[in-house]
Amino acid sequence: MTAMTEARPSPLLEPMPVGGMRGVVEAALRGAPDGCLGVVLATEGSTYRRAGAMIHIASDGHRAGWVSGGCLEPELEALAGEVMQAGRMRLLCIDTRDDGDIVFGSGTGCRGRQWLALLPMRALPKATEQLQAWSDGDLPLHVSVHLDGQVRMRVGQFDSRWSLAVDRHPGLDAQDGAQWQVEVAPPPRLVLFGGGPESTPLLWQLRTLGWHVEAVERRPHWRERVLAADRHVECVPREWPDPVQRLDAALLMHHNFELDREALERLAPLDIAHIGLLGPPRRRDDLLATLDPGLVQRLKPRLQAPVGLILGGRGPEAIALAVAAGLHQWRQHRHGDA
Repeated sequence: MTAMTEARPSPLLEPMPVGGMRGVVEAALRGAPDGCLGVVLATEGSTYRRAGAMIHIASDGHRAGWVSGGCLEPELEALAGEVMQAGRMRLLCIDTRDDGDIVFGSGTGCRGRQWLALLPMRALPKATEQLQAWSDGDLPLHVSVHLDGQVRMRVGQFDSRWSLAVDRHPGLDAQDGAQWQVEVAPPPRLVLFGGGPESTPLLWQLRTLGWHVEAVERRPHWRERVLAADRHVECVPREWPDPVQRLDAALLMHHNFELDREALERLAPLDIAHIGLLGPPRRRDDLLATLDPGLVQRLKPRLQAPVGLILGGRGPEAIALAVAAGLHQWRQHRHGDA
């Protein structure tokens, strides 16, 4: 009989493309100084996206982000080419409330209006400072657009204003003096403790939602299996991600009682709004029973255990989906999204 040997981990795959607002901003940074950044300024009625949603169209036509279910993007891509060539901002009002639009127009079936600004990146020098600060940091991006072509972007201390030549949709002519202001919440940040079987599908899913993720795994066997959305963090005893205080959420998925207990003890004093623990309620109770009562009191308001939504199904992929869905729901309740 051949002796059983431990299976070698399969080679790490390329990560999924970054999604969400983070994917749009990173595409704009890669394409700078060319490209066109589209911003949904306001909506009324039923629309696919809300104010603050963004889209980036590169000079080669490559697009990141969506402002509709695909029905408006071809027209926006054509307009973006004109915007980039002319170097002028285009203000649009897309109205899909009329019955004729459903039959003869874009066919969206939505009953609403969207106001959008198409901004040529070449006319926004230093805009990359705001976009990079938003992508790297934990502060929202503020964008204001005036009907007369005044544009402002601000992230903390990074604050720029521009005056652009503007082409206006006819529906905007009656709104002289109108100004729109939108706020885009910073990309969410999470630290994942544990490189178990759920980690790879979970990190793929969180990456497509635009999360920044750090994976902490000190065990060499599991470390090799971790595919992190941004970077892989090797954790040795008494070393933690830096800076922990800037994190929105933490997940404990070691499948190891002592490692989870240690992580809970270290996380309890920190200002992290959401802490998820993998495993059944009995395991949660056993873990909390080993901690100082003061730490337990600090943990309880933030601790979701078992972590994730109850979706049904078993196995790594189903568990990862439930955890990602729970995190997404928590994030929406806390910040909302466009």
